[in-house]
Amino acid sequence: MAAGGVHGFPVVDVHVECFDGKYHSVDSSEMAFKTAASLGFKQAIAAAGTAVLEPVSLLHVIVPSALQGDVMGDILSRRGRVQGTAAELNGYHEIVALVPTSELTRYAMELRSMTGGRGQFTVQHDRYEVLPTHLVEKAKQSLPKK
Repeated sequence: MAAGGVHGFPVVDVHVECFDGKYHSVDSSEMAFKTAASLGFKQAIAAAGTAVLEPVSLLHVIVPSALQGDVMGDILSRRGRVQGTAAELNGYHEIVALVPTSELTRYAMELRSMTGGRGQFTVQHDRYEVLPTHLVEKAKQSLPKK
């Protein structure tokens, strides 16, 4: 499970029960049971199907009101989903969004560039969601080579 399933990522949230097994004094060993468990797990995971999960972050951005549309458009281009906006004091707006964490790696520099240094943000992990199938291959390529 740690070595990964079909896509090479670790497998999580799995419950396994063994209902039957036999022991033979000549052919049975600890290694034989480990091998059988590994083969059985691989068959089961292939039959059950898998989903690759990605971390999603909760993003709070405070920007000048005049730049709110540009920043929201940028968030949407990062596969983000705006959860709401609120007017703040002194002509600023707060934008709250859920954004895949992988899309936020250079966000500090890009927000600074978009807002002329007048925007600020906080980000925290929120949950995991299913990675769209068209991005699974790209994620697999980012795995370290063995």
